Amino acid sequence: MTRNLLAAGLVALAAAATAFEGGGSPDGILLVHGLLVTVVGLALLVPRQEAAGLAPVPAAGLAAFSAALLASAWQAPYGFAALLVVQDVAVGLAVVLLAAREREAAGAPPVRLALLAVASLQGALALGQWIAGSPRAAGSFLNPNHLGAWVAAVLLGALPPLLGAQGSIRTMALTLALPAVGALLATRSRGAVVGALTGLAVLLLLRWKGLSSRARGTALAGATVAALLALALLVSRSKEDDPYRWTRTRIWAASLSISAGAPWLGCGPGQFPAAAAGARFQDPVGPLHWERRFTTPHSDVLRLPAEFGLPAALAALAFLVAGLPGAVRRARASDGLAQASSLAGLTALFAQGAVDDLTSRPALVVLAALLLGPLWAREREPAGALPPGVRLALAGGLAVALLAGDVAPWLAWRTLAGIPRAEVSGGTLERALTWNPVHPDLHLRAAERIVRRGLRSPDDYARARAEAETAVRLSPREAGYRVGLARVEAAACRSLFPDEATRARAAAHYGEAVARSPRDASILLEEATFLLATGDTMGGERAARSALALEPEAVRPRLVLARALAARGEPAVTLLREAEERLARYAPVPKNSPYARLMLSAAPGELDALRAVVR
Repeated sequence: MTRNLLAAGLVALAAAATAFEGGGSPDGILLVHGLLVTVVGLALLVPRQEAAGLAPVPAAGLAAFSAALLASAWQAPYGFAALLVVQDVAVGLAVVLLAAREREAAGAPPVRLALLAVASLQGALALGQWIAGSPRAAGSFLNPNHLGAWVAAVLLGALPPLLGAQGSIRTMALTLALPAVGALLATRSRGAVVGALTGLAVLLLLRWKGLSSRARGTALAGATVAALLALALLVSRSKEDDPYRWTRTRIWAASLSISAGAPWLGCGPGQFPAAAAGARFQDPVGPLHWERRFTTPHSDVLRLPAEFGLPAALAALAFLVAGLPGAVRRARASDGLAQASSLAGLTALFAQGAVDDLTSRPALVVLAALLLGPLWAREREPAGALPPGVRLALAGGLAVALLAGDVAPWLAWRTLAGIPRAEVSGGTLERALTWNPVHPDLHLRAAERIVRRGLRSPDDYARARAEAETAVRLSPREAGYRVGLARVEAAACRSLFPDEATRARAAAHYGEAVARSPRDASILLEEATFLLATGDTMGGERAARSALALEPEAVRPRLVLARALAARGEPAVTLLREAEERLARYAPVPKNSPYARLMLSAAPGELDALRAVVR
């Protein structure tokens, strides 16, 4: 009974993880973690007389990886982001251990059929989106590549052993597979296609010797059809006008540079977006050089050393390599079709994960762990049961961890969900901060609210500054929080303290933000505008010229620079004409980001006012 309950719990977890953007939204994270704690609590409170588990060598590799991950998280400057990543990894490790413990039930036909049913529902949803006009349907996932990866792994892991069944089970499996295959075509994901073909090749290699001549012919025919469909899809995607087709290779190079800068512990779990700000490269398309930015390495293989460090990457590799011979041996056995199909599904995920961020979706982490656990498990042996008091304490600790680490942050997010940033009330912010006092953005919002209301007294300034400084302390590498602190000082300089010391503090904070994001011209432009408004024309000119050096085609930095020169009586006609010419030239260009709208446009009346000053 316990075995069936745990298997049902793992299936429910894998199915529920596909909801809410593949488990990546706050609702999805809470759902996944809540279900996992329930399943782990069940395993603790209802012990087994005998159980399997990971083989000793893979278990040692997993322990080493966990230790390296915790060491990297300990030194991470942005603690809350590191906690979120540690939780994601803990989910995967827990599912691996549970699936290894219940390897027979976790890989049983009912589990595979249930996963295939979920893939069928996702396929039906994706096909509906495609019919409705979506060029690349994503089902309940946020990204079509992630949906394609999930469906491909399930098809490889579930369909082959179910096709070996008889009668209604086989018919049901084929019926469920059709919408799932349609989802692969609707997503038009090149990574998912490559992963599926790689997994299919592994499945054929593992089972080739055990196939009859007729079965070999059927398998080759099916593989040929799949390869032709995949080739047609790849050719179709290659004909599309995609100026960013090779941008991913430059992201990989930047990720390697981040890894080289911190080889032992990496930049830290969840710290990659801040580290990437200093490794950005020029946009190959459009008038702006630095509009596009990346926040992930677009490769799980590179994510390991870049975020967690080289020792963690080597430990993860040791875990996988140590368990692979036993998994291959089981897959090649006469009764190993189910194991071979699971290994093929894992191969599809690993192949696509080399060129994509699959671990950013909990649904894919749970699925990979569910497939991997039974393959890397040792033979069943008597289980050493923990004392009842210890088991009860562990279950209680998990419940407390869920409340503190998941429910409270979710309540903070839910408190502010749907409220525009500029309209949040003080009471609402206080409630959110009560639930999650370690999120820097909540403190920055509190500072912004005080500044929007106006700094009427030194007490207002002190409270706003304290909130902004707290945000900086909680995430010291993030340039945006430094900008928030600079805005507090700038507001104080414009109202309460119009002196050189306050202006210098604001300029210093802008400089620290630029040091953390040196290729963001918007920070320099904001600094130039502030300095010019407070009478520092030389400082405004310097910052505006720096912004223009980053974005030579930009309009707004030219206007600010022209204002700085005109304020000192220097010629600014040429800059004004250049700004007018570029404003007209780039008027038809779509401005899809706040950065583009800032750099390629002028405020209403700004040109007329500047023309009057220049004349």
